[in-house]
Amino acid sequence: MKILYIAGSGRCGSTLVARLLGEIEGFTNVGEASRYMFNNKMSSRGLPCSCGASVAECDFWSEIISQVPEDEREFATRAVRIRYLPLLASKTKPRKLQERMERLVEATRDIYAALQHREGSRVMVDSSKNPANAYILSQIPGVRLFVLHLVRDPRKVAASWRKPKGYLRGHSPLRVTSWWWTYNLASERLRKYADGYQRIRYEDFVRTPGETLSKVLELVSEAGELAFLDGDRAVIGTQHMLAGNPDRSDTGQVTISEPPRPMNAALRLGVSALALPMLLRYRYPLLHPAT
Repeated sequence: MKILYIAGSGRCGSTLVARLLGEIEGFTNVGEASRYMFNNKMSSRGLPCSCGASVAECDFWSEIISQVPEDEREFATRAVRIRYLPLLASKTKPRKLQERMERLVEATRDIYAALQHREGSRVMVDSSKNPANAYILSQIPGVRLFVLHLVRDPRKVAASWRKPKGYLRGHSPLRVTSWWWTYNLASERLRKYADGYQRIRYEDFVRTPGETLSKVLELVSEAGELAFLDGDRAVIGTQHMLAGNPDRSDTGQVTISEPPRPMNAALRLGVSALALPMLLRYRYPLLHPAT
């Protein structure tokens, strides 16, 4: 089983990238499935499937979601968090924790095996982003985990989070920049647990979406037609994504673009200062334009 895991911070563009990958024959986009199915806080929010139906009534998910063991979901809610990734990945973790993790890995394996059997997919696309969930997937025997680390300019990420979007609350630039640091550094660590790792800037994807998707196909050693894509325009059908950006429900023709993200000069400079070392690491300009 191949799982293509999209890692990175929130608002990195993972929803759009996952939806495009889901249009490739042999690929199934399940959205933030590994987080949603094994996290009570997320699943209790009652977010519908991207097809519009409730998860309990969705023909795609209703039977699958009922197979998730409640004990493992409760354990994962507490333990599968980015702050605990060093402990989860430690070779000297307490025996009791190791045993709980083994049961969680087994339960996760059963769920993804059921998904693969149902869809006959060669590649499952999971856009959960949280590196801790990716680590659990990497421990499943027989799974080949490929990590697509999607990075976006932190000033655009912070500007995007300032206002609520649908069911997503707004957050301060300080909090968002802290998340951006944490998630991207932890996502880089996934390289050692994955069968393949590739880091892509969202801005580069927007400029050349076809070229970027072709690189992702190379990453997972798959071939696929991109007939749904014409330059910066794509046609996306109904998919069955769990959680994610509210845009996940849009179907039909979409334009791949980078919308303006206005933010006053003081906030832009503040985010730039906080993210300075990583701006250099990811080759972003130190001074960001007003939009």
